[in-house]
Amino acid sequence: MSVKKVVKFVIVLIVIILIVLFYLYHDKPQWFSHLKSQPEVTPIVLNTTGQPMQGKPNSPIKIVAFEDLKCANCKRFDQSLLPWIRDNYIVTHKANYTMIVVAFLPDSTQAAVGAYCAGQQSSPAFYQYVDTLYNNQGDETSNWANMAKLLQLAQQVDNLDQDAFMTCLTDSNNVSHIVDNTNYASDVMNGELATPTLYVNGVLVRPLSKDQFKKIVAQTSK
Repeated sequence: MSVKKVVKFVIVLIVIILIVLFYLYHDKPQWFSHLKSQPEVTPIVLNTTGQPMQGKPNSPIKIVAFEDLKCANCKRFDQSLLPWIRDNYIVTHKANYTMIVVAFLPDSTQAAVGAYCAGQQSSPAFYQYVDTLYNNQGDETSNWANMAKLLQLAQQVDNLDQDAFMTCLTDSNNVSHIVDNTNYASDVMNGELATPTLYVNGVLVRPLSKDQFKKIVAQTSK
């Protein structure tokens, strides 16, 4: 074989090797994009034992929310997105809903204890009291959730034993339940506690919107 033929053979071989390497280490052409595997979201297991629930316990979709009652964004969630979730998923028995009250904003612990004390009587009382607090929510920086205000707002909750509520609210030992909730939420969120935070079947809904909520429901209900 002549030197020229050897050189041509080597050049062709190098070109073939470069083409193979290009397809091995670069993105596939656009027409192969539909073959790429979609990333799977791994759900986490959430402990809701002892937390107030709305809906049927055996509903296939499990919704868990972490909220601080002085959080303005939590109020917006409670008054905008949550009613839609209730009407379309909870009332129709597609889902149950559990709210875990936390307290990391200034002076929000007492409000959380108030919700806890209402929940000690019944889940409906808990959720009605939470709605009442949000309807009367003050500025995050002000101490509006004081003892007198919490007792006054409790009178708006149907069938709530006011004496039992007051005894519970003034019992300092009940703060430990809120501390436990807050620590648990921090662990779940890897130390980056934020509210409102919503999970559907153990998968975080972010951004917190109807479209994303429906997307997560579809992904986790297959």
